[in-house]
Parts: sequence; C-alpha cells; structure tokens
Amino acid sequence: MTQIHKAFRPFFPVAAILVAVLAVGCASGAAVVTGDMSYEELVQRAQEASDAYRHEAALDYYAAALERFGSDPAIKVACDYEIAFLQYKTGDYESAAAGLSSVVARYDAPGGESLPPQYRILAAKVLPTVLGHMAGGEE
Repeated sequence: MTQIHKAFRPFFPVAAILVAVLAVGCASGAAVVTGDMSYEELVQRAQEASDAYRHEAALDYYAAALERFGSDPAIKVACDYEIAFLQYKTGDYESAAAGLSSVVARYDAPGGESLPPQYRILAAKVLPTVLGHMAGGEE
C-alpha cells in the first residue's frame, strides 16, 4: 500500500458513513416542486418518482398539478386516475377504489364524452383488481 493510502486509511469509515447518509437523504422521496413547473414537467417528475418507487413524491407532484392546472377537466381526470393508481400500488385499496370509481363516473356525467378516453379504459381495467384486493381475494 502506498504512503498516501496509508495516510487516508483512518478516514475510510467516516467516508463510508457520509456516503451512506447522503444516499439515504437522496432516497427520501420528497418532491421538489417549484412555482414555474409546467403541467408536463410535473407529470414527468411524477412518473420518474413512481418508476423509482418514490410514491409519496409522485403523489406530491400530481397534487401540485391538480392544484395548479386542475380547472382543466382533462388534466383533472388524468391526475385523479394517476393518484388512484398510485394508491392501488401502495396498498391503499379503499382510496384507490373511490378514486377509480370517481374517474369512471366522470365519463357518464355531462361533458364526459369530451374527456380523454384512456383514463376511463384504464380505471375500468384496474378497478376490479382493486375491489378483489379489498374482498381479500387477490394478492
């Protein structure tokens, strides 16, 4: 071992602890939402967070999108579906069932024909699975 390696050897445990603390801090899942983020950016960040199993952060991004852009019915139904799907993924089946049912019902209400059709289709596909979990029949 060279003299330099020997000189730094006492600091290796400290460095390892520091790296571990930083890794845990970065994995906390907290969403960073700024005031200038567009709907598209919020959704992109939500999808990235969800893909990384940072479900709370994803929910925060969708909530911010709803708060800022939810007056648009198409955006509202998209965010509501995504939130309900995340609730399903995290095992909050009651909230997921309520959210998915609400999404499906919105298409039967006046103006529902103008909403993006994919969320009705997706909600209708996922809802029976959620209800099965609630009944204790699906794992």
